[in-house]
Amino acid sequence: MKTARLLAGTRITEHVMRALFLWSIPTANGIIVCGVILGTLFGWLGAYVIFGLYADKTMLPFDWGTNGILLSVAAIAALLASVFPARRAVRTPPVKALTEA
Repeated sequence: MKTARLLAGTRITEHVMRALFLWSIPTANGIIVCGVILGTLFGWLGAYVIFGLYADKTMLPFDWGTNGILLSVAAIAALLASVFPARRAVRTPPVKALTEA
């Protein structure tokens, strides 16, 4: 009982939330970059297969502005998505979390 009070008094919850938040940043960035690369490659491949039959040269554009906006929105969404599990993890008592696992 004393240990639980000590842990609650040391602001362990802030450390857990900060750790989960910082862990989500590189994970989200890696996933976002892979998604943009694969999406662009498959988009180009699909455009080449469909329109390459009818034209000698197929344009394969890459719009930096649109992709930058998509990257920003995806990064913000990923960071916000990490807040809710962090809140739940902080509010759940460790003994209860261990019995559910």
